[in-house]
Amino acid sequence: KISKPSFTMSERQHSSMSSYTSSSVPTFDVVLHFSAKDTWNFFVSDLYRSLSEKGVTTYYKDDKLEKGVPSFGSAQWKRITESKVAVVVVSQSYPTSSSCLNELQTILDFHDKGQLSVLPIFYKVDPSDIRKQTGDVADAFKELGEEYPDDKVQAWRISLTKLTNISGLDSRFWSNEAKMVDFITNEILLLLSNKPNNPSTTKADGPVALDRHMQALYELLDLKSDKEVRFVGICGPGGVGKSTLARYAYEELSV
Repeated sequence: KISKPSFTMSERQHSSMSSYTSSSVPTFDVVLHFSAKDTWNFFVSDLYRSLSEKGVTTYYKDDKLEKGVPSFGSAQWKRITESKVAVVVVSQSYPTSSSCLNELQTILDFHDKGQLSVLPIFYKVDPSDIRKQTGDVADAFKELGEEYPDDKVQAWRISLTKLTNISGLDSRFWSNEAKMVDFITNEILLLLSNKPNNPSTTKADGPVALDRHMQALYELLDLKSDKEVRFVGICGPGGVGKSTLARYAYEELSV
């Protein structure tokens, strides 16, 4: 069981992150985009702290954490455009938030233009439910449809489906959340170091979070069996993520 320490920003950090009146907007390495309702007190605060400890300048915006700040203004746009990576954390409450869905459209617009790398994190949700908008996601959109025009809701649906086409990480594959946070932090560091001046799009079969390949690897390893030792080879052309997949498995399975 992972202990979740309390997380408190210094006044200096909070001031720099919540000020919308400053004439000079800093450049951030990473934007954390999430619904605070079911992620901030656990996963997102741990990830923010981990990135900060590694020297990664990270910005987040949430109304519940920044009282009196407009939900999405020109300064928010500027912070997104001047960042290199957007980490989009999709949780159970995410599809219920119109502000999250609006901001996702903006993030994906910059992603499509090659101006922003996007790393989706599916936190305790099934990516297939997000892609197909089934289960709780269907219920969320039904409620949104009662409040917003059909074309707006349809645009949000398209954005969520689009997000699932970008290589991401499924938290359900991780039994140890601390290891997952460390892994994501290291992958972001690699992404920033490999693309310092060109935050291009993340390939659908890129090196980050190859969850479907992990599932296939687990099946080959037959982890429930203790009767034999298995050797599994990971083959493929250079650059497809063989080493990352092996490291991913090691980080998750090592004791």
